[in-house]
Amino acid sequence: MFRAGRSVSVAAALLFCVVAAPACSKVQARTPAGDPVEPPMLATPEPPSRLKLPVPVDPPAATGSTAEKPSVPAGRGKPPAATPPAGSSSTVPPPTPPEPATSPVIQAGPDVEQKARDRLRQAQNDLKRVQRASLSADAKEQYDSAERFARMADDALRAKNFVYAGYCADKAATLASLLVKAGGRVPHA
Repeated sequence: MFRAGRSVSVAAALLFCVVAAPACSKVQARTPAGDPVEPPMLATPEPPSRLKLPVPVDPPAATGSTAEKPSVPAGRGKPPAATPPAGSSSTVPPPTPPEPATSPVIQAGPDVEQKARDRLRQAQNDLKRVQRASLSADAKEQYDSAERFARMADDALRAKNFVYAGYCADKAATLASLLVKAGGRVPHA
């Protein structure tokens, strides 16, 4: 009896496959034959008009002249055209090339430098108290970040950028003190 039931189910599955196979072989969508229809062209709008204002270029005033500068009346954006002094020649000397840009040195008092050095020293002392090998993965990341900030602060001190050195030293000292307080564990915020 078991064999008869099995052969019936196999025959039903085979019949289903024979009937369903032709339906799967033609899954293409057909369109009626005729001339292909081209899509309409998209109409692009004209770009918005722009307000173009002429920009006057005034030649630089000759050095050493005592000509008075024209004043700009309130409410107007451009000054009136400058007239050359009566005794000057019509040729204008070529402008001097600008000086090469150097990194800005921020003027800070000696107290800013001393604070940065103190915070850097404190961060380095705290980092010496922590053994990196015994730290967890998160704490090692904090330790490495503190070392990078300390290195950046030292570089900034050598470049005499005391404000940035103070910022980096403060970050390094904060991270290092948190590592010391947590005993090597990273505290959760």
